[in-house]
Amino acid sequence: MNTERDELRGLRVLICRPENRSRELMRCLQALGAEVESLPCLKLVPVAESQVVKNHFINLDEFDKVIFVSRAAAEYGLDWIDRYWPRVPAGIGWYAVGRKTAAALDREPGASGILVQQPVTGEDSEALLELASLQQVTGQKILIVRGEGGREHLKEVLEERGAQIFYAEVYARTCPEYRAEILQDRLIRLNPALFICLSAETCKNLYAIARKVDFDLSRKCFIMPGKRAIDHCSCLGSNKVLIPASLAETEIASCIRGWWQTNLQTEVGA
Repeated sequence: MNTERDELRGLRVLICRPENRSRELMRCLQALGAEVESLPCLKLVPVAESQVVKNHFINLDEFDKVIFVSRAAAEYGLDWIDRYWPRVPAGIGWYAVGRKTAAALDREPGASGILVQQPVTGEDSEALLELASLQQVTGQKILIVRGEGGREHLKEVLEERGAQIFYAEVYARTCPEYRAEILQDRLIRLNPALFICLSAETCKNLYAIARKVDFDLSRKCFIMPGKRAIDHCSCLGSNKVLIPASLAETEIASCIRGWWQTNLQTEVGA
């Protein structure tokens, strides 16, 4: 009888998240018996300092609410806040999209002065917008801390509700460059059956990287965060795509376990 340690034995997995976002998930999957490697296909870097962003954080006390849309937005945003505010100003409503974002805002529980509001269920902007405290925002100034580009949904909905929206774009996303021998090892040698790509941009970058060594992704399985991300990845074509209940490591592992055990013989490419 298989033990839990053997549940994913024989499965080869490539995690394509940024390096510091992969370690816990890698340990979790390895504990279940999977062979796991990391090939980050998205690199997050701080943007060059701009006067616009600087002014937003210097005048942070003028905002009624501040929304952090990702873990990276929280981490880079807190660095900006620390430059100008030994203690965060009172009276601001703080919001986070997703549990990991909320956790990043509370580096020292209770000490940061940031009491985060987040949805009880759901990990996206749509879930955040359901919060009662974001329904009546007429005349309020709201700062959205995010990476360069990205969705406009939060801004559009909150403006429809009467708020004034400002962006502080604190990081940029780039596609990493790799030496050929690294790609040979992670793609050709490992030949993963499953790729964990938790954003549309990560998935697109993986396809671009794989083309450099003529690695065929057409029969591979992917973990993606939701239908919206899948819709933005036409490169996926007819690939098998799994969507976990949430982006928590345990939920991702549970999703993989169910797929692997059910489809081991019929859906896993050699």
